[in-house]
Amino acid sequence: MTRRTQGRPGSRSRMRPPERRFEQRPRSRPVQSRVQKPRRRRVRRDYTLIVLDFFARIGRAIASAYRRARKMHHFRVVSAFAVIVFAIIVAIIAFYATSRPNALEVYLDDTQIGAVRLDGNREITLEYITLHATTRLGSQLDGSRVRFSQEINANPVRLSVGAPTLTFDNLISSLVDAIDYYVYGAVIAVDGEEVVLLPSVVAAEIALGRFAYSFRIDATAAFNYQFLNEVSVERRYVHDTELMTTEKALEVLGSSRSTNEIYIVQSGDTFSQIALNMGMTTSALSARNPNVNPDVLQIGQRLSVIRTAPILNVVTTEMTGSEAVTRINGVVQ
Repeated sequence: MTRRTQGRPGSRSRMRPPERRFEQRPRSRPVQSRVQKPRRRRVRRDYTLIVLDFFARIGRAIASAYRRARKMHHFRVVSAFAVIVFAIIVAIIAFYATSRPNALEVYLDDTQIGAVRLDGNREITLEYITLHATTRLGSQLDGSRVRFSQEINANPVRLSVGAPTLTFDNLISSLVDAIDYYVYGAVIAVDGEEVVLLPSVVAAEIALGRFAYSFRIDATAAFNYQFLNEVSVERRYVHDTELMTTEKALEVLGSSRSTNEIYIVQSGDTFSQIALNMGMTTSALSARNPNVNPDVLQIGQRLSVIRTAPILNVVTTEMTGSEAVTRINGVVQ
């Protein structure tokens, strides 16, 4: 049994106070969660209504000003002034509409080619016309580059309703037909001398191939060729009047040319043989050398001659069975 202590009468009882139990505090304070504010809803504005409301406000302001002006003593003066301002604005707009250019006059140097009306869907300018003319002309020359030797000008004008004009395609065609130009073409040079001018390298190669195959005799035999002269194809700008067709180029390559030379007499030469080898007649050789006795020639003597020879010499070889036939410009060697 537990001993119970009773106090004396009139005295306080002695009791042990209850033990205090200390709770363990957390080492760190908990982080308070951030309170998120509710998002504001974005109101989608109807800009059409805003514009309509703006013009409605302007209309109400004008109506209010009109009502106030009617109450004024000078209403007639204000009305007349408003009419005059309105008439001036209308006149300015009408003058601008009637004086605005509606066509372009195209010139080639000082020569007028024609006028073309401005299209609202396609803005026609000088650069636009020049670009189309260059493209059209280049396509006609198998894609060759061209350079104009004349200047294209355009003048904006105001034409009446019934004034004669050209369509854009007809204007470009007329411009291409009338203009002078240079083509970045090909030049066939034989022994360093320019003989044929063609619009492209492809046309030059075709002309050389056709010239060599013109000496072919047997179409079934194996065929190859080689030029005796030094042949080169060079690129440069050529004037349109100097350009040749393929047929004209073949004619030039197959022709002969004459050059002035000095021939030195060799042992065994005769006057007639020298004239024959040079492609001259005896009388022509005598006329060029009047101080030379045709019957008495000395070794080392110098004679003035004119050598006539083909511009281009080609060696062809045909294989007929096991036999090879070699020709120079079609002549069997």
